[in-house]
Amino acid sequence: MKLYIKALLTFIANTPEEKVTFGKGVIAGIGATTCLFTNLPFSILALTNLNEALFTAIAQAALGTTTAKAALKAAVKNWNEAFRQTANYVSVTANGVETIIVDAGYEASKRYRLRDCCLFYFLVSNWQLQQ
Repeated sequence: MKLYIKALLTFIANTPEEKVTFGKGVIAGIGATTCLFTNLPFSILALTNLNEALFTAIAQAALGTTTAKAALKAAVKNWNEAFRQTANYVSVTANGVETIIVDAGYEASKRYRLRDCCLFYFLVSNWQLQQ
């Protein structure tokens, strides 16, 4: 069975506070493996600025003003877009190597192709019938 391993995008559903923590991990991970990622869609500095902007927007939104809540919504949108594009770039650059994805701070997926799963099920089923 052939595995297609990518960076998961589950972080998009995280709370803003969780996004800040996750962002710090990605920034540190990409920073430690920067030689692998030569053409990032967002630089490490840009990702750091977006992460800090989200942190600031969270603190401001805690005050409860309408404009602060709108600013938080915009900061989350910008953060999601940047880290999603970076995850996609990491997936392409990693070319299915799970350790590269994990070292970059993302969670790796292991996705089987449906055709391979069906073939495996067919072979196991036939083997069990022959027993």
